Amino acid sequence: MNKPEGGTAFPSPYDMTKDGKLIFTQGMMLRDYFAAQAMAGVVSDPEMDLTVKELAVYCYKCADAMIEQRDAKS
Repeated sequence: MNKPEGGTAFPSPYDMTKDGKLIFTQGMMLRDYFAAQAMAGVVSDPEMDLTVKELAVYCYKCADAMIEQRDAKS
């Protein structure tokens, strides 16, 4: 199932290439940012008992729920 990415996080109008040219960059996807923030919280729990794969799946589920809730019509 294709999940919405939620747009971009930290877009920047310019980024420098190796040869010094400026290009437009979108930044990272908001879904990835939310998942990374969820992961930071989960791994800070000393009783966390998830495999790396389980952790990744759980954190992206959290990110998807955050995007869904954010986009919900109130």
